[in-house]
Amino acid sequence: MLVVALTACQGSFEAPSLTNPRDPANGDLPPTPAVIAQAEPCLPSNPPTIKVDWSIANTPGLTGFQIYRASSGAEDPGLLVASVAADRRTFTDGTSPGVPGLSEQTTYWYRVRALGREGLPGLRSAPDSTTTFDCL
Repeated sequence: MLVVALTACQGSFEAPSLTNPRDPANGDLPPTPAVIAQAEPCLPSNPPTIKVDWSIANTPGLTGFQIYRASSGAEDPGLLVASVAADRRTFTDGTSPGVPGLSEQTTYWYRVRALGREGLPGLRSAPDSTTTFDCL
């Protein structure tokens, strides 16, 4: 006969969210970037694109950034559309192979998060939104 004993966990646990890190006691979390998204003009022969720029305090140990796009509102954590090197501070969405493109006259929200030592992700930025142009 197999007997399984369950014990209660001690302490409290807050599930990860867009505004809370996985481990708030971890001092190695990288800082949160500030994000600006701007739609770029387009033509019928070129699909819509959005330029995403971010700034972040100079922090040793950054290993990269992740860029997220959402189309259903600022609350949506979004789709990971790119991972870039630590020396980058800009990304043009709508040109990445394997990632769904952008639609004309559609609002998108962007968040960026820094990756610290050993790839540990920091908090996602506050979202910034922009609406793509009509590519007439």
